This record gives sequence, C-alpha cells and structure tokens, in this order.
Amino acid sequence: MDKEDCPTCYDAGFKAGYEQAMYDKAQEKKEKLMTMWISVVDALPERGVLVRTRIKDENGIRNEQLLKRESNLWLFADSSMYVYYTPTEWQPADEADLVPEREKINKQIDMLQQRRDDMRVR
Repeated sequence: MDKEDCPTCYDAGFKAGYEQAMYDKAQEKKEKLMTMWISVVDALPERGVLVRTRIKDENGIRNEQLLKRESNLWLFADSSMYVYYTPTEWQPADEADLVPEREKINKQIDMLQQRRDDMRVR
C-alpha cells in the first residue's frame, strides 16, 4: 500500500509499526537488564527490594539466591536471617522468582493466624 492509495491507512500502519518497534525495543532492553548482573561496587539495590544475588570470583559462581538488602546486611526474603557473606553481584528479580517467596510468606501468615486462633480458644 502506498501513501497515495490511502494516506490515512498508510499513516495508521506507520504508527502501528512504530509503536510495535518501540514495544519490541523496550522488551529487548528489559530482557537485557534481566540477564545483566550488576556489581555491588557499581550500584546497590534499593533497601528492602528482593533481588537475585550471587558471588562471582576466582572460585567461580556460587551462592545464587534471592536476598534483600537492609543497611549493610543481606537478608533472606522473609527477613528471618541474614547471610554471613556479601554478594558480589545482583540483578532485579523477575515475577517467576517472586511467586514461590509469596507462597512461602502466605503459608507463614496462615500458620501464625492459626496459632493466634488456637491461643484464643484456650
């Protein structure tokens, strides 16, 4: 289709193509960010935000897990305990990482509510 055939259709097609290209570019940038590890020397994640972490040094890659930072400590997702090391790299957690953690936290909440209810009955 040429612009002379239908200028409005041509412009609408161009706009749709442009929007799709912008969407594809944003998705590509997001995927790149999700695969890119950020050194803790270069930047730290926001406090309290769950991120994927790991240690990468001359001994290889190890201790890859979800943690959140509070001050100088790195805590498990449920804040039950801190780890006895400092990760060297981190990256944003994706939605698939967060689902098991939410389920675990929901189970803990249910257990605590059950204990509270049991104490009320006594």
